[in-house]
Amino acid sequence: MRFELTVSVFADDAAMIDHLDRLLARVIDEVHHLIVRDAEALENTSWFQGLRPYHKEAVRSIVRAAGFITHGRHVEVGGAFSLPAAVRLAYRSLEVLVEDSGSDGLLVEVAVETYGNSETKRLWKHRPTTGAAVTLVHGGGSSLKKQLERIVAEARDDEVPARVVVMTDSDKKWSGDTNSNKNATSIEQLCIENNIPCVVLKCRTAENYIPDAVFQRWSAQPSQTSTRNQVEALSRLTVEQRDHYRMKGGGRDRNGIREAEHADAPEPQRMLYANVPPADRAVLTGFDDKLISILKDPQLTASELDARDRHGDLRTLVSRIEEAL
Repeated sequence: MRFELTVSVFADDAAMIDHLDRLLARVIDEVHHLIVRDAEALENTSWFQGLRPYHKEAVRSIVRAAGFITHGRHVEVGGAFSLPAAVRLAYRSLEVLVEDSGSDGLLVEVAVETYGNSETKRLWKHRPTTGAAVTLVHGGGSSLKKQLERIVAEARDDEVPARVVVMTDSDKKWSGDTNSNKNATSIEQLCIENNIPCVVLKCRTAENYIPDAVFQRWSAQPSQTSTRNQVEALSRLTVEQRDHYRMKGGGRDRNGIREAEHADAPEPQRMLYANVPPADRAVLTGFDDKLISILKDPQLTASELDARDRHGDLRTLVSRIEEAL
């Protein structure tokens, strides 16, 4: 975040000086940026005069560099947003809230690494002494809403905006499915009510974002001969079928395309896969529950991820994270 300090915060007051020291520590720790428009007025303040020489030079360098920083959230400190509130906000890490760290968390990390700017990537990996800049938090499926409610309540108690970006699966079995995503809809509504950025994935789950190129490289490995037929059949599905195909659950009753063939499957889901040839149906049996791990592909490119993420969900997610940092 970019904290712009107005002249009013430089009061000759011990408590305010302590707040300025704490904010400076967070900035020196390279978590946030400090902006002071009137550098001359800054150097005449009691707070600046009381700094040690190396801290004075650090502040001068920070203030000079801040003019070139345009990304991240801008917070004007003074007036409506007090200095104590700014300090509380500065020490709250940005929480990226997902349903589970295993699949959704990995998808977020891959998206940040693929689409993020250099500052976002740095902050994602940064481990400052004053506390994390960004934290990946998982809610464990049905408790995602409870985690979000906790974050909102804590921010309210601190009298600061909630620092959180939410990503959740749609769980849709077809594009018009409104029954399977009621939990996602509830979470999205809570985000709207609290002005929190939220990305509801239009594809069914995180695994549906694995690009064809990643599948091809994975199945080409000598140890993956048993997966090759399913990977080839998967590549022949339409984009909408791929968006909603049940990727995990290999070996179970409703695994893969069998879910859509089940007696109680909704008609729109059955119709979505009606044109899949029998030979492909026979091998579209779903993959191992650890499938998401193949997304850790060092050869993965942005264009490959774009080709699978036709709605741009992941680019939107990274953009929301960058706006909040």
